[in-house]
Amino acid sequence: MSVATKKLPPAQTSGRLYVVVFLGLVGQLVVQFVLQKLLTSTLGAGGELDAYRVSLTLPMAISAMLAGTVGPVILPVLSKNTERSAIGGLVFSLVLTLALVLAGLCFVFREAVIGTLQPGYDTAMVGTTANVFAILVWLLPANAIIGISQSILNARLNFIIPALAGVLGPLVTVIIYWRYADQGGGEVIAWATLSGAIVNLLIQLPFLFKVLEFRHWQACLPELKRLALLALPILTGMLLFTTMPLVDKFVLSKLEIGSITRYDLAYQFLNAFIMLASGTLSTVAFPRIAKRASSGGEALCREIALALRGLIILVVPAVAVLFVFGEVLIEQMFESGAFLHSDTQVVGQLLRIFAFMIIGASVGELATKTLYALQKTRIPFYISSVMIIGCCIAKIVLVPHYGLNSIALITTLTYLLSSSIHICIIVNIAGSSIFQGNFTTLLTATAASAVSCGIGFLIVQLSLPLSSLWGLIAGAIVYFSIVAVASSELREMVLVILKKEKK
Repeated sequence: MSVATKKLPPAQTSGRLYVVVFLGLVGQLVVQFVLQKLLTSTLGAGGELDAYRVSLTLPMAISAMLAGTVGPVILPVLSKNTERSAIGGLVFSLVLTLALVLAGLCFVFREAVIGTLQPGYDTAMVGTTANVFAILVWLLPANAIIGISQSILNARLNFIIPALAGVLGPLVTVIIYWRYADQGGGEVIAWATLSGAIVNLLIQLPFLFKVLEFRHWQACLPELKRLALLALPILTGMLLFTTMPLVDKFVLSKLEIGSITRYDLAYQFLNAFIMLASGTLSTVAFPRIAKRASSGGEALCREIALALRGLIILVVPAVAVLFVFGEVLIEQMFESGAFLHSDTQVVGQLLRIFAFMIIGASVGELATKTLYALQKTRIPFYISSVMIIGCCIAKIVLVPHYGLNSIALITTLTYLLSSSIHICIIVNIAGSSIFQGNFTTLLTATAASAVSCGIGFLIVQLSLPLSSLWGLIAGAIVYFSIVAVASSELREMVLVILKKEKK
């Protein structure tokens, strides 16, 4: 895959891109599963793992805010030309500088930061968490640059390198933690996590520097100003968005020890399904929609409709699996060592509530990026602002009284309502033809999911090691086989995988 590509890829090339991104995400999820298995079996749902997860929250939130702001703005610019980008180099330098400054401030004031964000922690827990935070705070610049690098390389239709780096980085984390787990808890996994992020970054940087130009930045100032105006509402919206995980940890610190780990395990399990559903699709669909946005009309509607049909194919089985088999999967994959059956039951309840959040998160991501491609950046900002503020207030008021399940319910309802509003606005802009073929695709996906869940249920009843995982694999094979027969779009993708492209 060349770093620079002028034309929009044809359907078969697009199919290859979907496959590359999908396989990269699957690889990441497998490695993340192994890591979570190591963590839960060695640390359980106790204080050390809570300290690690709390320490991750702020660096991950800020880096996601920076990368999430820059990516949607810079991608349409880079996708229109194949030259080395001076504006991209300038933006890269500015973000790196800002991220390093923020990380340094967090490092210096680490105990004050943790004490403020976790009011339910005693002095000893604040100290333990601050020690882990001192290491993980350097994820802030590392992950910010990783996210921007992925956006820039994806803009040039280079999906292979980010996908490879996304697997090898976490793999390094697993290897280091597995080797040194007996020498400590939170600090060991913190160093392992930071090492994995550095490896991820080092893999991407050589390819990134081939795309960026770090000279003649003065000529880019007018373009930088224009992009900054587009980025401002995105940045403000992302700033609000980063408050959600911080508020989650804030209210969860007031519940019993282990609540943070149980909630995060359920959320990460959910996020794995969201990544497979919307992550694969939006990564490839966004550059294509961005290219069509300037022309508008029927071409844009067809591109959005195609993305929505692909989303339905991926989202429906994800919701079904998580709702029906979520607890069984948690039990068979994680229940061992320090992770108890009572932990499994709590996580299983959370997953049943979170299952429907996949719909809101996946549709919302696609809809938001579509509006960004149309340069309607203020609309998602206004919607997100209202939704996030309301969500945070509801969590602060209700969660201490109604417990862990209430935070999952509030989050799920927020995502569903937000995505519904986004889609209504896109319909108003592009027209209802974006729903072309969606109902038929929904019926096909629902019927195929029902058959697949039935097969998965039968396999789970067998006395096999990890029978739920085998049931998931068998169900996935059956599901995509059924949909491939009924859907010409998915069938074309399968043919690409098998290298039987149509002439």
